Amino acid sequence: IAILRQGFRDAGIHDMLALHVTALEAGALWTDLDTYATGLTEDPNASTLSIHNAVEEGRSTAASREDIAARYAVTVEADTAPAHAALHAQGPDFVRHTVTELVTLIRTRGNPAAELAARVGLCATISPTARDALMFTANGNEHAAAHAFATIARQVRGNARIQILTVAAYCSYISGDGPSTGIALEAAQAAVIDGNGEHDTSLRNLLDFALEHAVSPAAVTTQLHAISAEAARSFGVDVDNLDS
Repeated sequence: IAILRQGFRDAGIHDMLALHVTALEAGALWTDLDTYATGLTEDPNASTLSIHNAVEEGRSTAASREDIAARYAVTVEADTAPAHAALHAQGPDFVRHTVTELVTLIRTRGNPAAELAARVGLCATISPTARDALMFTANGNEHAAAHAFATIARQVRGNARIQILTVAAYCSYISGDGPSTGIALEAAQAAVIDGNGEHDTSLRNLLDFALEHAVSPAAVTTQLHAISAEAARSFGVDVDNLDS
């Protein structure tokens, strides 16, 4: 707590209380770490900040670390056969079609269906450049993009899951959501280990370094947005019209 407080002071932030609670939910017992006073937590979803996040950004307050981790837990695997068929039929246009469709879905805060999830997962494994093109979809819609990629990551496996979890971590990072970033990166690392170390990425290592050293989201955005936009442009994506 002393180290955290010093970090806040160095950043010009004045802390009022240091409270510990096992879960951010109504009725949870909180403890003041300075005085050891206790009390019951009010409903965090009824706070001004939570209401703003829900209305303006479509996201809710997670009650616990387990709730965040559940966003990335595997679910029913999407059938990859239609995605491979689309790649065969569309050829060089496959990435462009996939990125453009995903941009539309993210901007409308939609949930990726299994068919799209499989195509996005396949797109992420074609090449690092194709994976980077997917990162472009987050521009201006970071929270919705983080949700979409987390949903996709649950439905894909192997290399696709590693790449999509890494993109989900990127979206969370540039939205300023450190806890979700860290848990997404941990899930990606677990997928790397499950794959015997194959398909690890320099992007995952970069984001892990940025999180560990508290690099500002703005700095990460500045570094990677131009890369993702150029990657998308290389596949024929209409970046200028899609960029918000």
